[in-house]
Amino acid sequence: MAANPAHVEKRVYRTLPDWQKWPRLLRRVYLLLPSHGIGTPGLESMCDDLNISLDRLEETIKATPTFEEKLHAYWDEGDYPTYPRKDSKKGGRLKHALLLHVYTQESAVAQFMQAEASLPAPMIRRAIEGVQEILDADPSLQFFKEEVTRQREALDEKVRDQLPTFEMQELPVGGD
Repeated sequence: MAANPAHVEKRVYRTLPDWQKWPRLLRRVYLLLPSHGIGTPGLESMCDDLNISLDRLEETIKATPTFEEKLHAYWDEGDYPTYPRKDSKKGGRLKHALLLHVYTQESAVAQFMQAEASLPAPMIRRAIEGVQEILDADPSLQFFKEEVTRQREALDEKVRDQLPTFEMQELPVGGD
């Protein structure tokens, strides 16, 4: 088995060169193959789990010929493809765990970005203040301190821009 994440990615990308070009939906489908069966019944089962229509999935598969080829190869062989090895002519079989590892890494980055974009400003501010306290304690981290200060100022400006503004209107006084 590959020793570190870089080797895992390399093995997956070497075995499935178009993996990164496949839409995320098709990467999910490829990961679900071992647990959902072969052929249209397997695809229908995946559609139930993924909450999509079979028509949509089939259209996406047809629009991605390299995926369709690998899908049919899996159905024919009942397993993932083999990868070439440097030290011998015979390659090893790509393992589900390696695919899952790569997919999970890719998903983690996207999830982190979504979480980062949706964090409320007060939480971000508290996190920045916590980092600021650590940086204040060690003068050798001056560069990082300046960066955190810059980020805090940018956050303050963003929060100010998001605050609603109110205009006062003069109300008539008296019984006219």
